[in-house]
Amino acid sequence: MKRGTIDHPKMRRLGRELGLPLYAAVGLLECLWHFTAERAPRGDIGRWDDEDIAEACGWPMEEAARLIAALVRTGWLDEHAEHRLVVHDWSEHADDAIHVRLSRNGESFADGAAPRQSRLARRERTTAESAHCAHKSAQQRTTAHKSAQKRTLCNTEPPAGLNAANIRKCDEASSRNAENDHTATNNQQVAEDFVRTKAHKSAQQRTTAHKSAQKRTLCALPEPVPVPVPVSGGVQELPYTPLPPNGSSPPPPLAHAPVEISAAAEQQRVERLEIDVAGRMLRDWMGHHADRLPPPDDALCRRLLACCGGLDGMHAWLRGLQRRGKRPESVQQWGWFVTLAETETSAGAAGGNAA
Repeated sequence: MKRGTIDHPKMRRLGRELGLPLYAAVGLLECLWHFTAERAPRGDIGRWDDEDIAEACGWPMEEAARLIAALVRTGWLDEHAEHRLVVHDWSEHADDAIHVRLSRNGESFADGAAPRQSRLARRERTTAESAHCAHKSAQQRTTAHKSAQKRTLCNTEPPAGLNAANIRKCDEASSRNAENDHTATNNQQVAEDFVRTKAHKSAQQRTTAHKSAQKRTLCALPEPVPVPVPVSGGVQELPYTPLPPNGSSPPPPLAHAPVEISAAAEQQRVERLEIDVAGRMLRDWMGHHADRLPPPDDALCRRLLACCGGLDGMHAWLRGLQRRGKRPESVQQWGWFVTLAETETSAGAAGGNAA
């Protein structure tokens, strides 16, 4: 129960109507709202008989009419043309669980208000909005059909010469005609739903067949040809299996062929590896602060390796930065490392020359 409800004048008025103390009136309304949340989450509590409502509230069933009348007079229940009785402002005061439940079921409150969707995930919110629109359209079609049926019954006049006994038969015939029209409309709606379902099922079958054919095509492809990869040492022996021509059996595998790697290629590979390791060392030193900076480029890593004398010197230099109190959050760009390293290198060379 929300704050301020106990001291509301309506609460005291209900106690006077039923001759109850304040605590008893509070408990009666709390039972009523719990029953509504469980058995009529849309607030349309009029779907239940007065005796059922009285029993849920702990009120004597033989005085159910008195209880309902008091709740209506004091403004806790409202009379409704379609639902008979609805809880007053239920769509505004219902808890979040009720809003989530109605949203996932695609339903709205009895007063026509849409449930809040703030507690739903984005995907559930989209589905709930579509379901709510479909439910609202169905309600509008039902209301329009009832209005048309009512107009048909009101505008049907008996032919001249009929007596009072046959007027009732004419009204019954009009009612049957309206029911037949409603049945025809429902049959048409069912047929349209069947066509849509069949088309959706056919589309699913075509998609499944396409995926199966694509999978068979991928499984029928030949094995990829192994590619020689340079490794440290200059030579790597890899098997070579050429692709067979169409309609012929694969040839037997050839003998292992050594791959010679030149000294320049080996030096280029080692330099590339050192640059990658240097960039990784910089990102590790920055920690999660590296996410706000672009990856360090190759030229920067080369300059830093030249200043530090290689990977070992760079590793020792970065550890020295931590001991000197340098913090990653103060670094705004990767060039800070190069500037600091070149400055310290120049200062060290100048000191050595002075000595």
